[in-house]
Amino acid sequence: MNVILLTDITDMPGYGKYAGVYRVATELRLNGFSVQVIDCFTHMNQVDLFSLVDGLTSTKTLAVGFSNTFLKRFYANRDHDGIYHGTNEVFIEMFDDIKISPFGLDSNFIHLLIDRIRSKGIKVIMGGSEDRTLYSEFSIDYFFYGQSDLSIIEYVKSLAENRNIKHRISSVGNFTQHVIHQDDFKFSEFNRSRIIWTPEDHIFQGESLPIEIARGCIFKCTYCNYQLNGKTKNEFVKDEQVLMQEMVRNWELFGVKSYIICDDLLNDSLDKVKMINRISKKLPFQLTFSSYLRLDMLFAFPEMIELLLEAGLRSCTFGIETLNDKSGRSVGKGLGKDRTLKTLKACKAVWKDQVRMISGFIVGLPYETIESLQETIEWLESDECLLDVVRLTPLMMFKSLDTTVQVLGQNANSLGYKNIRDGRVFRIWENEHMTYFDAMRIARDFYQKNRKRKWRYAGYSMYNRLLNLGLEENDLLYCHEENIVNTLADLKRKKYINNLFKSFNLTMQGQDKTHEIR
Repeated sequence: MNVILLTDITDMPGYGKYAGVYRVATELRLNGFSVQVIDCFTHMNQVDLFSLVDGLTSTKTLAVGFSNTFLKRFYANRDHDGIYHGTNEVFIEMFDDIKISPFGLDSNFIHLLIDRIRSKGIKVIMGGSEDRTLYSEFSIDYFFYGQSDLSIIEYVKSLAENRNIKHRISSVGNFTQHVIHQDDFKFSEFNRSRIIWTPEDHIFQGESLPIEIARGCIFKCTYCNYQLNGKTKNEFVKDEQVLMQEMVRNWELFGVKSYIICDDLLNDSLDKVKMINRISKKLPFQLTFSSYLRLDMLFAFPEMIELLLEAGLRSCTFGIETLNDKSGRSVGKGLGKDRTLKTLKACKAVWKDQVRMISGFIVGLPYETIESLQETIEWLESDECLLDVVRLTPLMMFKSLDTTVQVLGQNANSLGYKNIRDGRVFRIWENEHMTYFDAMRIARDFYQKNRKRKWRYAGYSMYNRLLNLGLEENDLLYCHEENIVNTLADLKRKKYINNLFKSFNLTMQGQDKTHEIR
């Protein structure tokens, strides 16, 4: 193999592949390089992972890459009541015994793995949405920042041709990082791009897969640091025929009928929603999908509600974030409480029980008082709340603006936050109404009290992730037996790993994760 890419699915319940690494693999394959993606690698034991990497590397191997988007894990020496698994990062500043594992595995093992790869003269690279400063101690030759559709091609070509590539130098503490930046290799062919899945990717028959309809978002919410925010309408949207061909091919080869649409925002224009509706009606199968939506766009264009249902929407996440009107306006969520509730009712009237509605709420936004927040929580706990699943999260200020997740960043001071200081992962803040520790306690108390609200399945892609476990339609998002979900997901991962080893005639030594942090 010329390139080996290691990645993992998120530790949220269920099973679902991540789009980014397969998108990169597609571009490399189209340019004549042989590529093998190793998914779920953190669920292999040390002997097996070493055996697999050794079996795939040769004198023709140019690079081994890690996608860090879903690698980071948090571990605690004891159970913390009210903290939900997989999102312990929210409470890390509250409990000293929560430990960070950048790779989700014992760091000493990762050092051994990387040293083993580099000893063969093979470069080690990393990309993904996680803050790269977290990986400073590891011997990574190059970090890829942002979209890597083009930069990965140029980099691997430079290795094959034994020449240098344009990069930037970044100092992180006592470490120096070599960064290949998206702005130096701008990808302009997105509207004709696809993820071309191959048999080497070991897709299960009928598996729900990730797909990109578009990239970026036309909005610029204050707390959001996702790439391509503030794009123009219909910019970075795939051609309709390209999407049709991608979906038909996946159905013909793998029986795929359902998708995790991984756009930052699906319904940023009526034209885009109409396009998805047209595609769905032309497909030789009944399309279903989950996605991110904005409620204010449904308010502005109520016909979207019916169009999305007809297209196959089955699960969606709104970023309502607050019911405090002033607070919402201050961060780019100006719909307001009355119109928010009105639009939710309009959605429920059309979607009924066919679409699961999920939303997050942020504790600690500007102008949000503890009293107004309590009114929101009382609504969330009441029968009047039409949301199927809710998630309450303290406002997180990441220490590095490189991260592409929720961050207030340099706007914090102007929005009334003060006494900001660095914590272990996030920045500690306070405003006139509450502190970061108040926000964490409010969120923890909510989860302690509302276990029956099924907040465990608060991800927008839960519909597809649980569908991939073979659960029936009526069980999706409402599976009360967490142990059953975890067991089914573990069996799915093991089956994938077994299929991967068999394809290379390699023998596994077992499934015990001897290098896992406990």
